[in-house]
Amino acid sequence: MKQFCSLQGSGGLFVMLAMTLSLASCQQKASEEFAEKIIEHATGEDVELDVDGENLSLKTREGTINVSSEGENRMISMRGKDGSSVDLQQEGKTLSIRNEKDTLNITGDSDGNTVTLERPDGSSVRIQDDVHEWPDDIPVVFPEFLYGRIVTVQTTDAPDMDMWVVIFEEVPDQVIRKYEEVLKANGFTTRTTVHSFDGKESGHISAEKERMNVAVMIGEGGASISFNKPKDQ
Repeated sequence: MKQFCSLQGSGGLFVMLAMTLSLASCQQKASEEFAEKIIEHATGEDVELDVDGENLSLKTREGTINVSSEGENRMISMRGKDGSSVDLQQEGKTLSIRNEKDTLNITGDSDGNTVTLERPDGSSVRIQDDVHEWPDDIPVVFPEFLYGRIVTVQTTDAPDMDMWVVIFEEVPDQVIRKYEEVLKANGFTTRTTVHSFDGKESGHISAEKERMNVAVMIGEGGASISFNKPKDQ
């Protein structure tokens, strides 16, 4: 299954399949043979390529890749001879990735700044770029980090845990101990490591309070802060 797995992870292969689809409308047989030769050269194995309109099938000794298209919707199915399978389906702004055991739905918003990932167990991850304000849904027990500019927020809703990760840039120097004192003042027990190089500080803080956790990494003008809170608190 090693070769088939490498095909699944090859971005170049899917670019070639897309090129083949675009060529096939005017020179189907020639484009199939041309693409077959290039794919065989790239993978080192014989392949069988079949194009029918906007549908494509690529067979190798390890499995089959099928690509279908209808309007703006796309479907890629990969089947290994060992029974493994992966399906990628795009419908509008939603991409679904399915294998034998799991499904992951990825949805983007209209402006492209928010991506949401959803899993069958009900958990979800929301990633927001170009965000510059402290998230309203972070519980007040977690003190706000007041140094620098927020650029990305990741929110995870897991079955037993809520988690937030806030990414900062333009963070000034000498703020690690300052935020540690803020955490202590809010009842957290902290463990802090600080390094100094050329007069600039970097380091990390681990903080805990009643099964709630904070992890802080600061250095080179940036910071990453994560907050974890059990659902039952």
